[in-house]
Amino acid sequence: MFTYKRTIFLRETDSTGVLFFSEQFNICLEAFEAFFQSQGLHLHEMIEMGKIFLPIVHAEGDYSAPLSAGDRVEVRLRVGKLGTTSFTLDFQIVKEGLEEEVGKAQIVHVVIARDGKGAIPIPDDLQLLLSFLKEHR
Repeated sequence: MFTYKRTIFLRETDSTGVLFFSEQFNICLEAFEAFFQSQGLHLHEMIEMGKIFLPIVHAEGDYSAPLSAGDRVEVRLRVGKLGTTSFTLDFQIVKEGLEEEVGKAQIVHVVIARDGKGAIPIPDDLQLLLSFLKEHR
């Protein structure tokens, strides 16, 4: 599991002052990139050097409680499923200080060749990193 902490910003809220629903996905993807950075890597470099793309083919989210500007959250990232050409990321969002789950998301990425020739096996270096998130549950 990888843990990422951050603050909810005013720009991420809607007119009622609550986190806008799509921002939850942005926060989750931010946590995914932060995981790579914590390993001394940058996701965009891995994509550029490896000649791969990681499009999202499925995403779902649940919202259990509202978040407002200034709230601190902890995003807990795990790999739920690691396939041959795709992987599923599971995110749990917890409001700091309360240990209360306020949201969760699941995002499925598929690895495709940059030349557009379709899905390809997950590269070994990416597989290794993702395995770390799966094994440390």
